[in-house]
Amino acid sequence: MENNQQKRPYKLGLALSGGGARGFAHLGVYKAMQELGIKPDIISGTSAGAIAGLIFASGHSAEEGLKFF
Repeated sequence: MENNQQKRPYKLGLALSGGGARGFAHLGVYKAMQELGIKPDIISGTSAGAIAGLIFASGHSAEEGLKFF
């Protein structure tokens, strides 16, 4: 049997959901990821998740992200 799957250019993706209060939860997840040295290759988000994703992708720390919420 052939393996027809294409290799993706990324290994770890992060999907962030919407909802104002979830934005704070996303920052907590991001802080834990930073502490563990985990960096996603691709980030996707909607509403508050899009704002959190922008903070992550732009290189801000979780603490700096609190300024945006």
